[in-house]
Amino acid sequence: MPYERQGRVFGFAQSVEQAASPLTAFLIGPITQLIFIPFMTTGIGADLIGPSFVTSPDRGIALVFVLTGIAGLGVTALALRSRPYRQLSEHYADQPELALAS
Repeated sequence: MPYERQGRVFGFAQSVEQAASPLTAFLIGPITQLIFIPFMTTGIGADLIGPSFVTSPDRGIALVFVLTGIAGLGVTALALRSRPYRQLSEHYADQPELALAS
């Protein structure tokens, strides 16, 4: 892939990531405070999975981190199985000098 195109792709990816950051920060805070912390403090979650986490109200936040980590792994696994990734991997496997140059 030409360096000019790589720069545009990486620049676009970075701009999307930076644009999503405030949105996720403003969404996850209220969701955690209104749903996950009560669920893990006095709700059924405290009885079912609460002992697996710390014994303070912070275990609601811990659950959010665990769930987002699992979601991230799932998205990564799906991305690795995608057709564009396989094509890119095959392209670099056929031309090992490109893999070393990048």
